Amino acid sequence: MSQHGSLDEAYDDFPRIEEPFQELLDQSLNPRGPDSLFSLLETVTLPARGVALDIGCGEGQEAIELSRRFGLHVQGIDPVARHIELATAGATRAGLGTSVNFRVGFAETLRVADASIDLVWCKEVLMFVDLDRAFDEIARVLRPSGVGLVYQVLTGPRMSDAEADMFWEKELAHCISSGSNILACVASWNPGSSPTNFSCVMLS
Repeated sequence: MSQHGSLDEAYDDFPRIEEPFQELLDQSLNPRGPDSLFSLLETVTLPARGVALDIGCGEGQEAIELSRRFGLHVQGIDPVARHIELATAGATRAGLGTSVNFRVGFAETLRVADASIDLVWCKEVLMFVDLDRAFDEIARVLRPSGVGLVYQVLTGPRMSDAEADMFWEKELAHCISSGSNILACVASWNPGSSPTNFSCVMLS
């Protein structure tokens, strides 16, 4: 079985358990809620009717919300074909079929022109990609004034703070190009603690 076939099958099974899983996750992490990243994005200046790229868009909810809240034209990419089908249907239902579009794609090989994107949105994707290649691509497609918002949970029950620090300092930080603004939002929590602790840095 191909790797992409396995991904499609795994992600097609997930919606069957997603709701009870999300309820347990909400209880265990006591999170700030999904609006926190959009609130963070409001602190930067985005052009009216700018172009956004959602890397790892999943079923498209955040790409749709980016268009709805900020008036952006959003391109969503994801390696799972089923996600693209669901995301496209969701954009049509939201009346945003002309502003939001989706296609199968990969973070390491973005089929996007150089310096053409005002916002790169990348949430919970880094653990699945080649970091050097993905960040090279993000730097390539961002306009000189563009902004990248990268969000990744680094610490959980199976990852120590030392391992998270190493991931951030040795693997992730050096991959971010100095030529672009990357708003890196790092979430961590220790086993047994209830609140999620967010820290954000602007690397430029």
